[in-house]
Amino acid sequence: MNKTLLKNATKDDAEPTPGYAYDEIATMTFKSLDACHSVEDWLLKRLETPSPHVKAKSLRVLRQVCSKGHTDFKKSLQRKSDIIRQCINFRGTPDTYHGDTYNQAVRDAATELMETVFDNSTTDAHVHNRVSKMEGFGSSSMGSHSSSGSSQPSSSFGSSSFGSSSASSGSTSFGSSQLSGMGSDGTKKYEGFGNPNLKENQKKPKKNAVA
Repeated sequence: MNKTLLKNATKDDAEPTPGYAYDEIATMTFKSLDACHSVEDWLLKRLETPSPHVKAKSLRVLRQVCSKGHTDFKKSLQRKSDIIRQCINFRGTPDTYHGDTYNQAVRDAATELMETVFDNSTTDAHVHNRVSKMEGFGSSSMGSHSSSGSSQPSSSFGSSSFGSSSASSGSTSFGSSQLSGMGSDGTKKYEGFGNPNLKENQKKPKKNAVA
């Protein structure tokens, strides 16, 4: 666990947390289950700090990790939601110049985190996309064949496309029309192949041109 990164992401000042820090912290949860829980415990411990800046930043980091990190992070945080609920009712000392603005930021961040923690639509969509990609990796015809468990091939690869229909049409186009060109002596007539009057024209003697 990179504590330096976590400290910088939840620093006690009004500067926003860098965007890259969210992704790097979320990546830490995929290293191992222990690393995932360590990141979660460290951030929850950070919520005990009285500073509204630290609280608000920690809550925002938790929310981003819930969306981008390991699914166990989110599931574990659901069992520890009481700590987050306490931040929803946070009442800190008003700032001299900004009044209750920073305290309100803590309450808003806690509310948004609670919505994310108990929203399963993101997780369901992630799982659905993974399943869809696996199903779409092969053809739909082969998928239906595998799921049915039947030894018969699907319609797109079966007899209707490459079987009897083609065979019957093939026998019609190459059978009767071609074989009908066979004479009784077994020779081919090739009727209709060229000019039907060719033989007749060859039998007729040519007239000599008149000088």
